[in-house]
Amino acid sequence: MRSAPNPLPRIGIGVDVHPFGDDDRTLCLAGLTWPGERGLAGHSDGDVAAHAACDALFSAAGVGDLGTHFGTDRPELAGAAGVTLLAEAVRLGRSARAAGRDAGARVEPSEDGAVATLRAEAARLGFRPTVRDGTGGRHEIVLRECPFAELARRDPGTVCELHVGLAEGIADRSGAIEVEGIRLADPFRGGCRIVVRDADDRPPAT
Repeated sequence: MRSAPNPLPRIGIGVDVHPFGDDDRTLCLAGLTWPGERGLAGHSDGDVAAHAACDALFSAAGVGDLGTHFGTDRPELAGAAGVTLLAEAVRLGRSARAAGRDAGARVEPSEDGAVATLRAEAARLGFRPTVRDGTGGRHEIVLRECPFAELARRDPGTVCELHVGLAEGIADRSGAIEVEGIRLADPFRGGCRIVVRDADDRPPAT
C-alpha cells in the first residue's frame, strides 16, 4: 500500500465581533437563522461564527483578513449570508478540491480496502453512503442524506469539489483506486455519486 506524504497543517486564528442591531433583522449565527432572536448589526448578515471562520482561513493562507476581501467598500455584499462569504473564503485561500485532497490523504485506510475507506469517511461526515459495484472495476459511492444540503444548493462548486478532492486524497494514499468524478443530484434529496475505478482496471494507453 502506497503512503502519501502528509503535509504540515496550516493554522489560522479568526475573531469577529458584532454589536446587536437596532432594527428587526433576524439573528444569523453559524450559517443558521434564529427566528425570534435579536440580530447582529453589520454590513453583511452579521454571522460572527462564519466570519471568524473566514478570518481563520485567510490567516492560515496568509492572504489578509476579512476586511481585506469582504470590506464595507463592496456594496454587493450588503446583507450577504455568512456561508456565502465562507465559501468564497475557501476559494480565495485555496481550491476546495485541493483542501479535500489533503484531508483525504490523512484518512486512515480501512483493512477492507480503499472503497470501504471512502464509504466510512463519508459516513463520518454525516452522509448515509451506499456502494454500488459496476462493471469494469467501477464503484459508485452514493451519498444519501447530505448534511451540507443548504450550502451545497447555494454553492455546489465548493461543496462538491471538496468531496471529490477527499476521494482523490484517499485514492492517492491507497494506490488502489482512481477517481473518475462526481455525478450530481439534488442535495436535499440526496444521491450524488462519486465514481471510482480500480487502479488495475484502467483502460490501456493508446
